[in-house]
Amino acid sequence: MNWRDLVFHNLRWKLFSVFIAVVVWNTYHLSDGTLGLREEIFDTSATGKFVGVNVRVLTPQGSPYNYRASPPTVDFKVVGTREVVDSLSRGDLLVYVDAADFNEEGTNTVPVHVHIPTRATLLEVKPERIRLIRSELEPPVEEQVSQP
Repeated sequence: MNWRDLVFHNLRWKLFSVFIAVVVWNTYHLSDGTLGLREEIFDTSATGKFVGVNVRVLTPQGSPYNYRASPPTVDFKVVGTREVVDSLSRGDLLVYVDAADFNEEGTNTVPVHVHIPTRATLLEVKPERIRLIRSELEPPVEEQVSQP
């Protein structure tokens, strides 16, 4: 069999198979590495992204210091069932750092803690650690009024 017969024999089927291969390849790569079929039919999980959530600083009671988080917001992703992720609101989430983790020496970066409902799972937090800045509390200023 010569090369012309190898190339042109069943040429329609060969072109059709190349076309199908291109369609499948594009579908796979345009859908982030999944063909999309298993995800929609069998998998009911979803991912939610929360951007710019304020970080609370938990300070020990009676502390003479004021603490400030830098940066003051974090971003994070959660995963859960589609219904759970869709129903999550910022009020359901608690993002905090503990000032008890503050170290007198060093860089004073502390881990960020995220409390989410048990029906969801935390995937990632960015940044995972943030810097705590400590300052002295200023005593309240009392105004003295003099009477004429």
